[in-house]
Amino acid sequence: MESKTLRQLVAIDKAGSISGAALGLGIAQPALSLALSQAEKALGMRLFKRSRRGVIATDAGRLWLDEAAQVLAQVEGLAAMGRRLAVGQSGRVVVGFISSALYEVMPRTLAAFRARYPNVSVDLREINSTEQLAALREGHIDVGFTRSPISSTRLVRAVLVSSEPLLAVVPEGFAPGEDEVTLEAISSRGLILAPETEGAVRARTLYALRREGIEPLIVQEAQRGLTMLSCVAAGLGVALMPSSVRRAAFRGVRYCRVTPRTLPTLDISVIWRPQSKPMMADRFVECVPRMAGKR
Repeated sequence: MESKTLRQLVAIDKAGSISGAALGLGIAQPALSLALSQAEKALGMRLFKRSRRGVIATDAGRLWLDEAAQVLAQVEGLAAMGRRLAVGQSGRVVVGFISSALYEVMPRTLAAFRARYPNVSVDLREINSTEQLAALREGHIDVGFTRSPISSTRLVRAVLVSSEPLLAVVPEGFAPGEDEVTLEAISSRGLILAPETEGAVRARTLYALRREGIEPLIVQEAQRGLTMLSCVAAGLGVALMPSSVRRAAFRGVRYCRVTPRTLPTLDISVIWRPQSKPMMADRFVECVPRMAGKR
């Protein structure tokens, strides 16, 4: 049965008369009466009892009409969703991210995207930089926030969106009253670094230390930002993290500038797959603030 017929039958039920329903639908009464007769014949039952006052649903008709109203609402909801999808106002986008993106670039992006596309759901997945490229190419994510430089940009678009200096996250009792610490001091205290699988930032940090004649003491490896903060708060050592980590009010740690300022920056890029026409991923990327070089 077509949705047009469902709409007509539900309208008759709501109006309580064929004439009233015909007026509301903007069609002739004989045409609506014919549609009702044909529907009842197809169903093999009477939907309404006729009287001088109009029509009232039969017991069986009442059950059928209630179901019909629900089906009609679903059909109309699907149609509305289709219209929103067609203009990019509805849908779903899956976003992979590294923990370093959580402090600033992600919150700003999500706020801008939600304001522009309130009916689009965002599925967030924390994935390390190494795994993000594969997840993107295999279609597990639509967009990724990953560390730069990107190991390979084949079949992937990449834009640098954030470049932050590293600062020292130290235990609360370390160098009390000091807002600035030396590379030598934090290295002798012991460093908490990302594992070797995280690649570029760790390698560049170690290179910067050795260039200053400092052989780093690595006391702990941690992949997630929250894990690093927890390790510092526990007094295990000192972590080098992006400056935006200051936004995280974490008990038991302090944030200090590092001298000399020879440490690498932590660069974050947004990556997504190129498409022949704009997709939801493109609209999401449009909402990503470009903060590189603005600090």
